[in-house]
Amino acid sequence: IDTMTLIKLNFTCGEKAVAVAAYAPACVYLRLALKFLRRFKDNVWTKHYDIALRVYQTTSDVDLCLGHFDDGNELAQEVLANARNAEDKVTTWMSLSGALGRLRRHAEAKDLCKRALTEISDTPKRFHNLHFVKYD
Repeated sequence: IDTMTLIKLNFTCGEKAVAVAAYAPACVYLRLALKFLRRFKDNVWTKHYDIALRVYQTTSDVDLCLGHFDDGNELAQEVLANARNAEDKVTTWMSLSGALGRLRRHAEAKDLCKRALTEISDTPKRFHNLHFVKYD
């Protein structure tokens, strides 16, 4: 079996596990897909953009859901650095800001959301300086 087939098989198993909220097994399959993806010597983000985006995003999402913030954040930062457009970054921004919120790092989550809105740039400038108030 070639490497791309192994990536796709493990990714599909990981997606199916996520669909039934089996995040721990999903993480195992997605990490295998990521391991095989990283075997490519060339820049996977250039030659295999679509599968790289899906594997990195989904693995990051699962890591963040499981509370593995450092691992999930590392993958999320790679997605944000390599995604071709803002639309491809939206899922990652949402997952990362949610994880920051769960860690009670609200200021960082707010700043991330503001950066996302600024990058999208279709948002009217009057919304770029939103202030959030936390009520107990």
